Amino acid sequence: MITKWTISNFKSVTKETSLSFAPLTLFAGPNSSGKSTILQSILLVSQTLSHKVGSRSVVLNGTLTRLGQFDDLRSYEGEFDQITIGWECHPAENEQMAIIENMRVPGPAMVYGRRMDSIKEISCKLAFDANPGSLNRDLYQLQPQLFLFTMSLLARSEDKTDQRYELPVLRSPAGNKKLADLEVEEPDNEILRDSLEYDIVLDEGSLEELREE
Repeated sequence: MITKWTISNFKSVTKETSLSFAPLTLFAGPNSSGKSTILQSILLVSQTLSHKVGSRSVVLNGTLTRLGQFDDLRSYEGEFDQITIGWECHPAENEQMAIIENMRVPGPAMVYGRRMDSIKEISCKLAFDANPGSLNRDLYQLQPQLFLFTMSLLARSEDKTDQRYELPVLRSPAGNKKLADLEVEEPDNEILRDSLEYDIVLDEGSLEELREE
């Protein structure tokens, strides 16, 4: 279950604010205290993750909530261009196989890692903006683009040692430079072209497991 929720630069919540969740969590407070803001951020993430369009855009207006455009959501007093939302989960032992079985990925996939590891904690954080340096900024007001997505996993192995794995995906400032460095032509496939706009960073533990495979 989700045990922690964090938002920053989102509507009335300017500074990073974290809330602890329990099996029963109640929001109470006066008007304009941020109750609806927290709920809207949860619905925003839910409809984005369930959306099947692979455009790397955050779904502001979907089936669960309709929030307008990016500038309507970004805190006017915020220091950064990005809105950031994060969450932390602590799955039960009997839920771990269900997590793997319910993973939806576009096309063939291979899961790397020790299958006997016990997942203790999963943390995710995403940051998105209207890509202010882009010529398509007006379009990105309605379809904000991912600036950063980080997934962190804490696992306990059979020898009872804990190991943290991290997978950050961040916007690359020089997608075209990658083609020049690789000395290859620009691909015709749109998905491949779009993937050049992001960098993936693997931690040493994950890299070592890939080498072993």
